[in-house]
Amino acid sequence: MEWRDRAEPRGGKLDTDITYAELNFLRASRLNVGSMTPDTPAVAAKPTLVCRTFTPSGFRTHLMRGLLLGSLLLVLLLLTASISLLCMYLHANARLAQEAEVLDVFRANSSRLEQELVIERLQREEAVRNRSSLEKECRVLQEQTVPNLIANHKQFLMEVEAEREQKQRVLEHYVEVQEKCNNMQQNSLFLSKNSFLYQNCNKTMDPRDPSGKCTFCPEGWLVFGSRCYFYSTTEQSWELSERSCRALDAHLAVIHSREEMRFVAEHINTTIWIGLSDRDIENDWRWVDGTPYAASPKFWPRNQPDNVGNEDCVTISQNMDWNDDKCWWLYTSMCQKAASVLHIQSGYISA
Repeated sequence: MEWRDRAEPRGGKLDTDITYAELNFLRASRLNVGSMTPDTPAVAAKPTLVCRTFTPSGFRTHLMRGLLLGSLLLVLLLLTASISLLCMYLHANARLAQEAEVLDVFRANSSRLEQELVIERLQREEAVRNRSSLEKECRVLQEQTVPNLIANHKQFLMEVEAEREQKQRVLEHYVEVQEKCNNMQQNSLFLSKNSFLYQNCNKTMDPRDPSGKCTFCPEGWLVFGSRCYFYSTTEQSWELSERSCRALDAHLAVIHSREEMRFVAEHINTTIWIGLSDRDIENDWRWVDGTPYAASPKFWPRNQPDNVGNEDCVTISQNMDWNDDKCWWLYTSMCQKAASVLHIQSGYISA
């Protein structure tokens, strides 16, 4: 059997190796050739079994392919390693960034804690100084102030006791003086000729009356007959004027005579309220002290009262004219009350 070179590689590849099956086929072919008879047909050799020769160009090609394959594998390995390293780098970089943020937070917290620690240290030092000062003050209080306070307290108690005894003596003396005053008020009272009471009584005293009777009004009040009069310069409504007079234990003036009307008109310089109204029943005029309206003199001018716009309260003017006005208008007023009756004899006064 002849060996032949195959010039062209099968399937574009250079076959340089003989497989185990091909060797077995060659061995069987040789045995058949030795035992073959003329009648026995020769077995044709397997056309695909060839023994390739080794050439340098085929080795170079095989080597280049191996190198190319190795290079590709190396590139793939390097690419895989690069990707792995890149992933590891990115992961490590993310962790580093996160740890950097945590570190920044930690640094900020550390700075804040340091500041708080400094403040607490300063406060503690201040507290220590305050405590030392308080301890000194406490020792001073215990050693000096408290004993002084105790001594002062004892002295104060002694003074209080002395004051209490003196107060008791004053009270006893006051009771004695009060009893004397009550006796003097009940019986008689010495009156100086320069006193307001004596001078006021002197105006109304009848020198022919041996009892020395006089009518007396408080200071600031006018006296006429047996009545006292007080001119109020405060402008108020009729009702508030009456209340003000009641507060003085008096009432708005009631006119009992022409002489009294003339006396009141002489001591006013403007329009004033008097104690006459028909607020309850129209045209039913009533005096505030209950004096009968029909029995008292009247000083209505012509066409009065006219009740224009619900006029229910009475005013008087300097010309002695009466006028019905609206009760909520503001005027001054004249208060009136009974005068006190006193008796003066030989410089002593008695009620």
